[in-house]
Formats: sequence, structure tokens, C-alpha cells
Amino acid sequence: MRSLLLPLDPVSVLCVLTKCSHLGCVKMVLQLHALVVKLGVSGCVRVCNALMDVYVKCGLVGGVRRVFEDMGLKTVVSWTVVLEGVVKGEDLENGRKVFDEMPERNEVAWTVMIVGYVENRMTREAFELLREMIFGCGFVLNDVSLCSILSACSRSGDVSLGRWVHGYAVKEIGWDVGVMVGTGLVDMYAKCGRIGAALVVFRNMPRRNVVAWNAMIGGLAMHGKGKDVVDMFDSMIGEGVSPDANSLGRERMWWRSAGEGW
Repeated sequence: MRSLLLPLDPVSVLCVLTKCSHLGCVKMVLQLHALVVKLGVSGCVRVCNALMDVYVKCGLVGGVRRVFEDMGLKTVVSWTVVLEGVVKGEDLENGRKVFDEMPERNEVAWTVMIVGYVENRMTREAFELLREMIFGCGFVLNDVSLCSILSACSRSGDVSLGRWVHGYAVKEIGWDVGVMVGTGLVDMYAKCGRIGAALVVFRNMPRRNVVAWNAMIGGLAMHGKGKDVVDMFDSMIGEGVSPDANSLGRERMWWRSAGEGW
């Protein structure tokens, strides 16, 4: 774009930053930062937020802090991006300092802090913050927050918090918690060693896409349930759900681990 001498305004820069946010290229983010300063658009809050997000995805917390400290106006999104960077790239103690300093907190900020606690196996702190978020501040967790917390429970093996989230979801949404949350529950229970609970959730889901089937098949394979893996795979096809690469890979993985070949 610059080689063609095309003018770059904040909107154009924002588009470039958004496209580059998932590339994770350190050299590129440094060049983008220099470009933002050179073009004089560092005063645009949305551009700075996007630039910080790229730094976060590259794991460069120092860059996040530099952009944040140079900003005049800081929105709740600005604070939340910094919080995510510090929690992921530094430690929870510094993350909690940022969280406590926030003049306003959105649902994403609360979720980032809770997930940080869960992944570090600090269940008590996660519970306390979750209760404060819901009962103290009146937030109602959306599907993204619920799945983020469930995913953290899956990685840490924290089934107690996972069960609490399950109960909360049923209370707020109903027994049909939806495909996204239902899949998160299946994955959480399976990875926390509760394959029976995972099966109950899966069988009670009115709608199941290929991701949900993959989560259940993967859970069964993880627990050495070979016959159930094959039966579940056949049931998926019987219900008209086409297997994808993940589905096939998980079934092959079980066959290899069972020594049967493919």
C-alpha cells in the first residue's frame, strides 16, 4: 500500500492492523507501530487499541504498555487489551493490579481475569471474582464468556468450577444451553475425567454440529472407549453430519492407540 503511494488514514491503518492481528509477526508489529507514529494517527483510540491487540498476540507486553502509556484518551477497551496482555504475558499479580485500577470493567475484562485464575489453578480466587461479577455487578455471562471459562476449566482440570458454570448456564438459559456452550461442557467434563457427565450433556443437546460430535468422539477416545468411538462416529454419519478432518483424525488416533491399524 505504501509502495503505491496511496494515502493512509486512520480507517485504512485500522484495517491493516485488524488483518495483521492473527499473524503473530514481531517484525511486522514493530513496523506497524512505526507507521502509526509516522502517519500521525497515534491519537486515534481505535488504532491504538488495535495496535495493542497485535502486540498482545505477539506476546510483547512491553509494546502494549508503551502504546497504552502514550495514549491520551483511554477507553474500557484500551484497559481490557492491556489487562489481557499483562495476564498472559506477565503474571496474575500484575494483572490484578491493572484490573483493580480500571475505572470501568466490561464483561471481557472480568472474564480475562477469571480465566487467568482458573488456568493457574486458583479456584478460590476465580470463584470469588465470578460471584462478584454476577451477583455484585449484575453481569449475565454470555456464550463467549461461558465457553472461555469452561475452556480454562478443561485445561486446568477444574471440574468444580466447571460444574458451577454448568448450573449457572442451565439457570440462566434453560436445559438447552445451545450448541456452543453445550460443546464446551462436553469438552470440559471429558477432559476433567467425567466422561459419563459429558455423555449426558451431549445426549441432551437438541442440536449438535460437527464440532460437538468431535468433542464427544475425542472425549471417548481419550478415555479408551474404543467401541463407543466407532459407534459414535457411525451415529454422527447416520444423523447426516459430515465428518471433517478432526473427526477422522480422532478416530484414526484411537485405532492407532489400540494397535489395530487403519
